[in-house]
Amino acid sequence: MILNNVNLEKAAAFVEEAKKDKSKAIKMKKVEGSWNFIEGMPQFTSTLEHANGATVTEADGPPFMGGSGSKPDPVQYCLFGLAACYAQTFASIAAEKGIELKKLKVAAENKINLSKSLGLSNEPIVEKVKLSVDVSSEADKGKLKEIEELAKERCPGVYCLTNPIRLDIELNIQNDNKIKEILEKNRIIAVVGCSRDAEKDAHKVPKFLQEHGYKIIPVNPSADEILGEKAYKSLSEIKEAVDIVDIFRPSKDALEVVREAVKIHPKVIWMQMGIINEEAAKLAERNGIDVVMGKCLKIEYKRLIEDS
Repeated sequence: MILNNVNLEKAAAFVEEAKKDKSKAIKMKKVEGSWNFIEGMPQFTSTLEHANGATVTEADGPPFMGGSGSKPDPVQYCLFGLAACYAQTFASIAAEKGIELKKLKVAAENKINLSKSLGLSNEPIVEKVKLSVDVSSEADKGKLKEIEELAKERCPGVYCLTNPIRLDIELNIQNDNKIKEILEKNRIIAVVGCSRDAEKDAHKVPKFLQEHGYKIIPVNPSADEILGEKAYKSLSEIKEAVDIVDIFRPSKDALEVVREAVKIHPKVIWMQMGIINEEAAKLAERNGIDVVMGKCLKIEYKRLIEDS
């Protein structure tokens, strides 16, 4: 049964699963993205993987903070996440109680003091966040008020705002000199996920590299030829030596690609912009393979070779 666009059978099954084993209620969430150094482009890009695919999401700072304002800014995404999370929690609780909602609109707003961000003071950046909830239902006001209180109590987004949460920051420094050396000394690149579609980065990037003297070996199980080169169904089919394995696959697929890559002994595993998989990186490094993550080969070539 679906009520308020919530699948009650699936939700109930998950509740029962968590009742039997509390560890089932623990879910890991991770968002990875990369800063864009190309002038005029949105400053930050992330590929958000979800149950039925992946969505590319871009953010850009407002002009007064040095961005171009071409996309929503990071704070807007924070507010969007809060509003969406609260709305999902509210609608789900209502559905669980058998209450049909005819309208549910959530607005999240805050006032930001950027003085601290600009290094001008120690005043709080944000002092308050407000949620405005517009709801229409035939249920009585008391029931809706009860749902509001439960949603405030159970919403993960609200919890993050109202409870101190430890933040750990791990800084991984990739040396420009090392990346430049990789680009200069390695000329044969196997591109996993190489695309026939000229509009996709998985075509544009290897085409650019090919035009700049690199040999491209496309790896795509659904293609026979890309960029005038024979396409292989898998890395294991390639018989010649490969210097760099360039990965154009979702982050979750990178580990399997690296497992196959270590068998052909490349010198470098390169995960394109927005693709980060620490487990895959550690596997490559244990096998003596250099790793570059979350960077675009084309951008790094232009930055370190062409423009230097």
